[in-house]
Amino acid sequence: MTRLLTLEGVTLAYGNVVVCEDITFHVDHGEVVTLIGSNGAGKTTTMSAVAGLLPTRSGRITFDGVDITSMPPHLRVRLGLSLVPEGRHVFPFMSVRENLLLGGFRFKSSPKEAASAVAEVLDRFPALARRANANAGTLSGGEQQMLAVGRATMSRPKLICLDEPSMGLGPLIVAEIFSIINEISAQGTTVLFVEQNAQYALRTAHRGYVLQTGRVIASGTSEELRHDQRVKDAYLGKVRA
Repeated sequence: MTRLLTLEGVTLAYGNVVVCEDITFHVDHGEVVTLIGSNGAGKTTTMSAVAGLLPTRSGRITFDGVDITSMPPHLRVRLGLSLVPEGRHVFPFMSVRENLLLGGFRFKSSPKEAASAVAEVLDRFPALARRANANAGTLSGGEQQMLAVGRATMSRPKLICLDEPSMGLGPLIVAEIFSIINEISAQGTTVLFVEQNAQYALRTAHRGYVLQTGRVIASGTSEELRHDQRVKDAYLGKVRA
């Protein structure tokens, strides 16, 4: 596999407070990779840096062979990097269809392509298709997460980044969201996601990295991490073989 995303020695801070230090990891084309860790481990901060929402204090980020360390977020989207933020952040007073169209801004000069992209998303998410003209604020939490994912795929990205996709959702909806991640991967999009639910994360991802107090403390295939004693003790409890 070839590298799609690489972080090398990335240090991140809010003001004078260093939150993440020497973050180094990579995502290859076609992979599903997860970052796991407890609250405050630096997962969302790292994802914000990948998306360009937080500047790096030091280190380097490359995407598809391009140095994007100082690149603004909208140019990263044009390169093929898309983010589903923590908490979904849909536009509540706009319809499902309008929310999706905002995600497809790259097609603003081609209404036909934009309509085709919307149709693809609604076909993938029948629950959204049934409520395409409803305001996003009236959707359930699970439906809003589907909308956030659908909006991120509207730009037809090479890499989709999901920040805590299961947060605040019931068990059945969580299972559906992770099934959607598998489907996105099967259709050829590379996936990087941050997740507190380590069991689900390691059942879904090919590989993973464990963050603790702003540092990567372990990495490996999902199978390796599921049987790493440090990971088991801190995040998994008793793991089924």
